Amino acid sequence: MILSLLCFASLFPLQAEVPERRKPLIPAQQQEAAKEAPAKQEPTEKAPANPFSGAQQGNPFAGMEGAGKAQQPWPRNFKDTAPPPFANDRPVLRVNGIDISSRELNQLVSYYRSFRPGSDAILLIDAVAALLPSKVMQAHFAQDLGAMNTKIGEAAKAIKTGTDFAEVVAEYSDDSEAPTADARYTFGRETAVQPFDWYSFTSMEDRLTGPLLTVYGYHLIEVVGHKAMPMPAEDTVDVRHVLVMYPGLKKLEEEGTDIRSWIKQQVQAAKIEVLEVGLENLVPPEFRK
Repeated sequence: MILSLLCFASLFPLQAEVPERRKPLIPAQQQEAAKEAPAKQEPTEKAPANPFSGAQQGNPFAGMEGAGKAQQPWPRNFKDTAPPPFANDRPVLRVNGIDISSRELNQLVSYYRSFRPGSDAILLIDAVAALLPSKVMQAHFAQDLGAMNTKIGEAAKAIKTGTDFAEVVAEYSDDSEAPTADARYTFGRETAVQPFDWYSFTSMEDRLTGPLLTVYGYHLIEVVGHKAMPMPAEDTVDVRHVLVMYPGLKKLEEEGTDIRSWIKQQVQAAKIEVLEVGLENLVPPEFRK
C-alpha cells in the first residue's frame, strides 16, 4: 500500500490524520476520476532476457528501463540548460549508512526546475528531504531487499511475457487500496513519494519501468498517459503500478501500528552524515544538529 504523502512526501509536517491507517496515493476526489477511466489492456513491449539488467540493491536508480529522461521529459520537451549542482556522481550524504548520491540530487533538481521556481539551494534541500524517508526505510529493512527484488522481478517477467497487468497486481502487489484492478492512479506533481513522482513524470508512456525503491518498497510502474496543463506545475499523470512492500511495514500495519507516524519517528531519529566539507546546508533545517 502506498501512503498519501505530499512532497517530501510530506512526513514533515504531517497532514491532518484520517480514520484509515493507510491512505491511498492520491486524494479521494482524484481516485473517483480514476475509477471511471477504462482500463488499458494493450500489452507492454517485449522484455530483454533479464528484466533487471544492471539493477543493484544499493542503487535503486541503476538499470532502470523507460525512465531517467529528466533532461527531456514528456511532452513539453523541457531541456535543462543550467549546469547541474554537481559535476560528477559521488555520495554526498549518508543516512543510517545508506548514501544519497549527487546523481540522485541532480535528477530531482532538474525535475523541479522543469515546473517550479526556486534557487538551487532550496531545490537541493527539498530533494534531500524527499529522499530521506526512502533511505531510512532502506537501511531499516535492508535484510528484506533481496527477497523483495526477486518478487518484483517475477512480477516484471510476468508483465513482459504478456500476463494482464491486473492479474499481476492481484498476484504480486501489496497496494490493497488501489482504486482499480490494475492499481491505477491519476495524480499531480509532487503528490506521490520520491522517486515514484519523478519517474512518473519523466518516463515514456506504455513502457514498464522499474524496479524503483521508495519508502514503501519496490515498484514497477507503467505510465498510461500524461496530461499537460497550461502551467507545468498543474500537469497530471495516469500511472498503474505493482508494489512489493517491505514485509516489516506490512506486519506493523497488521498489528495496528499507525504507519505514517512510525515512519516519521524513524526519519526524525535518522543519523545523517555530511560527507564533504561545505555541504552541511544540504541537510533540511529540522535535521541539522
